[in-house]
Amino acid sequence: MSYLRGALRFTLVIIMFAVGVLPVVFLSLLPYRYRGARLGPWLTYVISHIFNRIFNVHFTCTDPEAMMRHRGLIVANHSSYMDVVAMVNAAPIRFLAAKEIHRQPVIGWFAVAQETVFVDRSSRESRRDARHAITAALRKDPYPPIVVYPEGRLGPGDKLNPFRFGVFEIAVENEAPILPVVLHYNRPDIVTWHGGTRNETMVGAAWRLAKHNGPIEVTMIPLPVLHVTRGDDAAIIAAITQRQIEQVLNFPPAPLALNEVDKARWERV
Repeated sequence: MSYLRGALRFTLVIIMFAVGVLPVVFLSLLPYRYRGARLGPWLTYVISHIFNRIFNVHFTCTDPEAMMRHRGLIVANHSSYMDVVAMVNAAPIRFLAAKEIHRQPVIGWFAVAQETVFVDRSSRESRRDARHAITAALRKDPYPPIVVYPEGRLGPGDKLNPFRFGVFEIAVENEAPILPVVLHYNRPDIVTWHGGTRNETMVGAAWRLAKHNGPIEVTMIPLPVLHVTRGDDAAIIAAITQRQIEQVLNFPPAPLALNEVDKARWERV
């Protein structure tokens, strides 16, 4: 029965994306905006809720208006492909994604329509270019906000990876507000994507969700906005944000990505 359930859900999702991709791309090309965002991301927002119905996902945001009104950057914990769906469930947003996504059919088209910022992370020079790309996108228009996962890779679902400083440095340089967001799942054993730890494919992880019979509860918890200025310490802000998210998730404190100078400053906080 679980295999039949999974096959039916996969079929419905394929149909949904096949039918939805062209309208999303078309609407994203129109100059009209609703509540500050183009129409393409709003249709993606609707499609994500249809996805929830198909997979029996129950999504709750503790402060939906905080997501809708935020302009700048969003940082969140990252352990699942469902993190992307959850973000789109809350509001029109933009993502930071590897440039390889741009060339993929369907997913790449959705990403372009979502005004995704594509970056190359293969070298130090490309990482510098990525910072420039994010900065340019923020200066051109701070809305929809750009979602960045500061762990830089998938977490195991029961703890965080140390937060990298890059996105916080960008925020400080541009005085861009940061909205920390906590994503909590009642069944991390079902939704955690072990791509970075067990070389699990996304299809394999999605198949586990598709076969699952019970509901999946996803709770999004926006934390207070961080209004940063040029004089702020990005490393300390990253460390504080990591600890805040860990406390909400009741995760054990993970190591902080601090050098000796940063550690001395952290101890005085």
